[in-house]
Amino acid sequence: MHKMTLTILTAALMSAAACKTTSESASTAGEPAANATQELAVASEPDTPSTQLDPTSPEHLLFMLEEEKLARDVHNALGERWEHRTFTNIPRSEGRHMDAVSGLLKARGLPTDAASLPPGEFENEALQTMYVKLVARGQSSRLAAYEVGALIEETDIRDLDAGLAADPPEDISRVYTNLRRASYNHLDGFVSAIESEGGTYTPGVLTPGRYEDARAQGAAHHEKRGKGHGKKGQGEGTDQESCEGHED
Repeated sequence: MHKMTLTILTAALMSAAACKTTSESASTAGEPAANATQELAVASEPDTPSTQLDPTSPEHLLFMLEEEKLARDVHNALGERWEHRTFTNIPRSEGRHMDAVSGLLKARGLPTDAASLPPGEFENEALQTMYVKLVARGQSSRLAAYEVGALIEETDIRDLDAGLAADPPEDISRVYTNLRRASYNHLDGFVSAIESEGGTYTPGVLTPGRYEDARAQGAAHHEKRGKGHGKKGQGEGTDQESCEGHED
């Protein structure tokens, strides 16, 4: 499952890089990146291994912990290169997500050592390689950094969809539901940031319909909290919210 997910993310990342010029000129050309759209149709087939996993398995929970760490570490690294509140607020949220998944692991007597590794270091070799690739891509331009952020959130949503579809225990379902809701918000934040730079974003992991639904839910959350369209790229949240109940 995880090899498939990382292969999809790699393909989407390569497609985004190939279409960089298209994205940056979208405000005048008005055309989406067709290659990424073709990639995501294959990525979302219902019979892929990610839809067959047992969300209570140690491998899945450990992977989800490191996937949240990947998001936090990549966003922090890109925040050092590009000053924007998106890269300040969202990593804090990802840290709380790590705490929530760590709680699931601890409740099952499973190790959480991966959470304590230094930034940019992972037990999973594939994630280690992906971290290097994502950071390198995101450092090429501010727009590319936002695209990397959106790709990470798409991948999180896809993995969480698969976990929730397996009808997990109540505690896992609760945590995964809240993590997915947060990813909706983050996805909308990054895509809004892309649009504020005059770019357009074509999903590389989710189907068009699933992407539009996720984006709409994130946008609705931001509007409900009174941010307005012009601030949706902030990725803001309330630090006092609990790991299991927050939506940031």
